[in-house]
Amino acid sequence: MSEVNQIELPPNYKVEQECFSGPMDLLLHLIKKDEVDIFELDISVLTNQYVEYIKSIDLNNIENAGDFLIMAATLLEIKSRALLPHDDEEGDDADDGELRANFIQQLLEYKKFKRLSQELVGQQNEFLESYASQGNYKPSPEDEKTKGTLKVSLNALVLSFAKIIKETALDLATSLRTVVVPLEDYMEKLKNLVSEKAASFFKLREESNDPSDWVSVFLSILELGKIRATVSSQAIPFGDILIMTPEEAEKLTASTEETTSPNPTQVDDNLDSLSDQN
Repeated sequence: MSEVNQIELPPNYKVEQECFSGPMDLLLHLIKKDEVDIFELDISVLTNQYVEYIKSIDLNNIENAGDFLIMAATLLEIKSRALLPHDDEEGDDADDGELRANFIQQLLEYKKFKRLSQELVGQQNEFLESYASQGNYKPSPEDEKTKGTLKVSLNALVLSFAKIIKETALDLATSLRTVVVPLEDYMEKLKNLVSEKAASFFKLREESNDPSDWVSVFLSILELGKIRATVSSQAIPFGDILIMTPEEAEKLTASTEETTSPNPTQVDDNLDSLSDQN
């Protein structure tokens, strides 16, 4: 492992809290400032930097202070287990290695999601303005029954996911020990799932408390849409998003007035299916 130069934090060092949506955001900031490859992290050095930052701020004024403290405890555990001697050297080393690997994978996952979300959010204003020109939009019962669908733009996906982006950022710290599933696996399982019936985006979100699942499903929807393996549709602006096969989307578009869009309440427990197949 290459040597890592520790960031010097003077006693009065402060970083505006608004810069960080959660502990993962802070960790990425520290890593970027040190210009270190995530795979070459010195956990001991990173832990010291993180703890120094936590000591420099007033946690009483931070809404998600608990998440920062949970992350500090996680880092300290990884650091201490790496430094302490082990009786069962092979077994303990394997456990420590897995803990570190899961931590690094979560960092990579969060970094990828953050970069993608920043790119998509850049298009959000244009999308909002297009609807603002139509006045204050308020869905009515009649809107819910409107035939046909709207093909969903990246902006619409961002808006639908925006409600849980902040929650995802805060809760990622509590899921560091979960087994990381490759994005390709989620894509394949989601594709198989929608081959049977349309999947509700909101339903997928509700079926898991694991932020890693939320991010992976969201990224899978984007990737599958990009390669035209699936199509996302929306009955009304800002409403639920349905993911389906291109063939199903064609049938839905060509349907008669009596045909309505798939009912999200009829969708199976999709995310449970994704998790159970791991």
